[in-house]
Amino acid sequence: MEYRYTMRGKKREAFLQYFLSLGGDLKDPYTIISSCWRVWIGDERRVGLGSITLPEVDLILSYSGEGDFIEKFQLAFLTAGG
Repeated sequence: MEYRYTMRGKKREAFLQYFLSLGGDLKDPYTIISSCWRVWIGDERRVGLGSITLPEVDLILSYSGEGDFIEKFQLAFLTAGG
C-alpha cells in the first residue's frame, strides 16, 4: 500500500534519521528502502501559518509487509494540536 503525507512542524532530517534508524538504506538523496518498505522524502520548505513559520515535508511511504509499521510511524510523527 502507498501512503502520502504532507508533514508540518518536523524537519526533513528527523524523517531521514527515523527511517535510517529502522535499517533502511539511502538509495538517493530522496529515497530510503528496506526489504518491505520504501519512503520518498521531499525537500523541506517553509510554510506560514498566521504569524508562525513551520517546516513542511512531503512523504510517500510504500509498505508491503504485515504488522504495525504504519501505526508506529504515525505515533512517532502525527500529533494533534492543542
